[in-house]
Amino acid sequence: MLVDSSLSVIIPAYQAEKTIARAIKSVLTIDVDSLEVIVVNDGSTDSTSEMVRSIVSFDKRVNLIEQSNSGRSVARDVGFRAATGDWIMFVDADDFLLPDVSSAVQQGMNSGSEIVLFPFVHSFSQIGTNRYFGGKRALRAVSALSFGDLREACLNFNFDCVPYSNEYQFNAVWSRLYRRDLLLEFSLKSPWNKLLFPAGIKFSEDRLFNIALLSVFPGGTVSLSDTPLYCWDLDASGTTGIFRETDVARLVDYSLAINQLITANFLSQSEGNRVLAAEISNQFKRFVRLNDVFASKFQDLWIDALAALETNPKLSDFPSAVLGPFQILIPSILLLLKGRIKCAYWLEKAVFNLQKLISSQF
Repeated sequence: MLVDSSLSVIIPAYQAEKTIARAIKSVLTIDVDSLEVIVVNDGSTDSTSEMVRSIVSFDKRVNLIEQSNSGRSVARDVGFRAATGDWIMFVDADDFLLPDVSSAVQQGMNSGSEIVLFPFVHSFSQIGTNRYFGGKRALRAVSALSFGDLREACLNFNFDCVPYSNEYQFNAVWSRLYRRDLLLEFSLKSPWNKLLFPAGIKFSEDRLFNIALLSVFPGGTVSLSDTPLYCWDLDASGTTGIFRETDVARLVDYSLAINQLITANFLSQSEGNRVLAAEISNQFKRFVRLNDVFASKFQDLWIDALAALETNPKLSDFPSAVLGPFQILIPSILLLLKGRIKCAYWLEKAVFNLQKLISSQF
């Protein structure tokens, strides 16, 4: 029998008229004693609100909160403050939950852990072919981790401690359950003005939140479910395949949020450098993969952003896992840190194209 059986699902939504109904309806299939779905419309100018209101009219488990455009982090925090469930789940408006997940959710809520992670699939087309479907999985060697162990894995971007680790998203907040009491206690200690997420951060805010949460409660337990819960629908995502020039400049904001973690003693300086270095690498790889032409303005964008960082990471700060097999990204990162942006771009572009060619042969 479930001890804590009420669930609040928070869905931040911006310009989500094409996918929001799918996301909500997938959540409404969860069978628990008490379910509430909180949609926070983040200043959408399309018909997102109208579509949510039409669902609210016939299902009172759904609540709509309107706010001016403030970003996903703020929307999630607004939804969390309105939530009443024993457990919290975050779902992005362009994704959805997979069918028949009620039993797995109920088991997770009764696991005795503070966080429960579920496997996910990358896109709708994978649902019929993913190996979770149509057969039994091999027995898992690890079914739970301590917060401390997961924190170290997140900082090193190395999740070899978890079997089938590529089928979990450790740095996200979706495809998992959080105990509400845990998040409430964290918010009181948060370095971001009692918010769960750093406001104004436009990328990888989930990673900062998870690292901070795991740092505050190192003795907590994370359970690993075998049942896939979530579809991260890359085909519908409005941000995954887009390079925004402003993201380079916003590395400075990201650095400031990391410094707040350091000041609050959630991270050491070296750990903070590692997190920032990994994000620089991530944004650089996105920049290379999503731009086929190197415009002269990119040189200044990167030079200005790196120069504005309070702490500029060294090559030794980059986790081995983010440098790729055989640390293949090292030459590109060295050129990047030396301000040779164009050379770094073309070198990484050549590596990327070579990797695509090799993978196409198999």
